[in-house]
Amino acid sequence: HGDRHTTDPTGVEAEVFGLDHAEIGAELLLRWNLPQHLVEPVRHHHAPDRMERAGPALLDRAHVIHLASQLVHFDQVSNDPAWLGRVLATADDRFGLGHADLLAVVGAAVPKIEEFGRLINQAVALSPEFVGV
Repeated sequence: HGDRHTTDPTGVEAEVFGLDHAEIGAELLLRWNLPQHLVEPVRHHHAPDRMERAGPALLDRAHVIHLASQLVHFDQVSNDPAWLGRVLATADDRFGLGHADLLAVVGAAVPKIEEFGRLINQAVALSPEFVGV
């Protein structure tokens, strides 16, 4: 499936497994008795605008998770101008994060991600040029 797993993860997962990770994650959260205001944004994080009836707080949560899921693959697909444009537009339109602000957020997250990896005794594979990408 090549790069399609990065650009269309739910489509590839649904084809292969019959479900995607967003649906599985939401169902796990339900089984762990987490509240709907956390479950539904996870379920819809690849298509937040499908949460038409959700209030602004739920919609914002879904968009935060959506942006985070795009940033996870940033170093892999940053050479795709269309994809990069969508990420930058989402950050700016939805959260008011211009290019410099987004770089600051990503830069601040890198040490926290690495620290979390150390806490769970896992090596975290981050591109050394993550912010530079």
